[in-house]
Amino acid sequence: MRAASSSSSSSSSSPSLHPQTSHPPSSSSSAPFLWTPQPVPTVQTLPWTPTSARTGAVALKVGMTQRWDANGVNVPLTVLWLDECQVVKQLTPETDGYRAVQVGSGYQKRKNAHFLQRGHFDAAGVPPKRKLFEFKVSEDAMLPVGFEIGAGHFVPGQHVDVQGVTKGKGTQGVMKRHGFAGGNASHGSSKHHRKAGSTGACQSPGKRWKGTKMPGQMGNDKRTSSNLLVFAVDTKRNLVYVKGVVPGNRGSWVRIKDAKNPKTRDIPRAMDAPFPAAPREAVDFTSERFEVLHKDAELGTENTNAFQFTDPAQAASSLRVATPAHNPYHVFD
Repeated sequence: MRAASSSSSSSSSSPSLHPQTSHPPSSSSSAPFLWTPQPVPTVQTLPWTPTSARTGAVALKVGMTQRWDANGVNVPLTVLWLDECQVVKQLTPETDGYRAVQVGSGYQKRKNAHFLQRGHFDAAGVPPKRKLFEFKVSEDAMLPVGFEIGAGHFVPGQHVDVQGVTKGKGTQGVMKRHGFAGGNASHGSSKHHRKAGSTGACQSPGKRWKGTKMPGQMGNDKRTSSNLLVFAVDTKRNLVYVKGVVPGNRGSWVRIKDAKNPKTRDIPRAMDAPFPAAPREAVDFTSERFEVLHKDAELGTENTNAFQFTDPAQAASSLRVATPAHNPYHVFD
């Protein structure tokens, strides 16, 4: 009885080990965070100047397809999707030492974002993004925070630079990594068919020179596909079709920006591209009518008119395709 009384008295006099039980949290702190969307700001169209440099966009690589140009030539295309591409932050010379805009793209659930990133996005008033990139711009091309960039930012016929991370191939040998021919397949060659051969000299210099082509990590590098033609733009679905290949796997993030090539960098200004940027168009998809799939009795599969060739210029009013009239500087093959 004495031990029980002493323990009870000590427990009553000692501080509580669970302060949350004695001090319950307020209703405001326990309530879940509800993000309220902010009104999307708009920008006023400005004239181009010789020093104008507008922002780029962050896009998701959807995959590849093919279309026919004005001359009936089959053109390989890469489809890039601008998924809720918004300006997240402004960087100025006074605070950051350079002028740029931080652009984010990709829907992400709030619970999946890091808590530090949540504060960054909450301060900007935009939902969490999956990928962020910075684009250096001129003073007249600064965009307000929250501005959403649409696919109409790029015009068919202009050229762009697309940067991404190449596919990772792991550790590879010299034949796959550098295109070596390898050793002899016969005539005295024993277990030396795919080896690099000699990689150094004798005692002088007694080392391997820097940059020697040897086995190692292949791929997973940041690369830029320069001067790609914008073949078509779908403003309804926020898709940009560029001619050629883009580094990275399907589902990887890339950054698109006006080309720096001296021969094509002035085309957006000559074609009167939107400056400083083009907003995303408000689209209502509830009015779309989906075609009924018809089953083919011979093949046993479901066919639809979507697999039949139609002119992309007439397939949808929102799809703009590059033609020689759009870009007199480009010669179609």
